[in-house]
Amino acid sequence: TALPFCNESLDFLYSSHLLEDYLEWEPVVREWLRVLKKGGRLVLLLPDQQRYLSHCKATGQPRNEGHRHANFSLAFVKALLPGLGATVETEMPSLGPYSFGIVVRKA
Repeated sequence: TALPFCNESLDFLYSSHLLEDYLEWEPVVREWLRVLKKGGRLVLLLPDQQRYLSHCKATGQPRNEGHRHANFSLAFVKALLPGLGATVETEMPSLGPYSFGIVVRKA
């Protein structure tokens, strides 16, 4: 689904715990990058799936069945970014019990 913004109109875009729910996430990231200005930043807060599952088991928290990728992690996201016209600017491998953050800069 297209965002209601013009091409290259935003300086940054933030998403928290959304991308892991998409089976095909590349079109989502491409759309986010479309609306970013050159040099704009995409700030993502995401779950590391294996740490998330361990946290759920340890705390008795029910799992989110919407997560689509068993190996979703910082490495997973970084491996899929090349070729999208963006570079990783900052990595935050551990935020809270199971989350990570990444800042991607549009070329």
